[in-house]
Amino acid sequence: MAHLLPKRLGSLKRASSADGRRGVMSHSKKIWLGVGGLMFLAVVALLLLVLPKQTLRPPERFFAVDLSRHTNGPLHTSWLPNEDPGNNLASLPTGRQELGGVVFDVQGLIQLQGQCWVKRRYVLPEQVRGIPVHRAGRSVHILHANSGYGDPLGTTVATLVLHYTDGEQAQLDIRHRENVLDFWAWRPATPTDTNTVVAWTGESPATKRRGFGVRLCRTTFENPEPRKVIETIDYVSAMAGSAPFLVALTIE
Repeated sequence: MAHLLPKRLGSLKRASSADGRRGVMSHSKKIWLGVGGLMFLAVVALLLLVLPKQTLRPPERFFAVDLSRHTNGPLHTSWLPNEDPGNNLASLPTGRQELGGVVFDVQGLIQLQGQCWVKRRYVLPEQVRGIPVHRAGRSVHILHANSGYGDPLGTTVATLVLHYTDGEQAQLDIRHRENVLDFWAWRPATPTDTNTVVAWTGESPATKRRGFGVRLCRTTFENPEPRKVIETIDYVSAMAGSAPFLVALTIE
């Protein structure tokens, strides 16, 4: 029996050593599991802080309508035939711009026909239909001006026709010297409509030679049906003496 005692002691030592190693490993696992759990909780907490800000972010106040499919005039040179190339809006900044307190997307312009250009036999559209909007909003903002000679105060030179998704429509009239001015700032002028301001002034080679600059107006119309979605907008000339043009349109 005595000769078996060392073997048993050796076995007990090995078992004790193995148990110790298993205990150390088990303790290490617990530490790593604890660290992993804390890291997981930290990630979850971060996501809970960040995601609500992203998912609950309020919609942008201004929706700049894309007019690129309908523009018929560039800004860097004259958009009218047989005109001085320096008669342009090249100094107007392009892209998303805040003008007159409203964010617009400036890319080009839509020039409509008027009697001034009929007499010169310029071929221009009397209307542009179906400008896509697909938005509801309380206000319709436009960046625009007149070209050609001016009409008497209050003359309707153009109309915006709002087409709602329910088939109804509304009409917003643009009147000379109330809502719009000639883009040649050949004399100081202020629109009589309180919702219209001169939103941008600049210069062109053609006007600089004559000692004045160029300008654009921002007009704000209240949408008669703010809860309805505007599907499309038509821009229609009244075929008055002057010829209006539209640079940008934004829904608020």
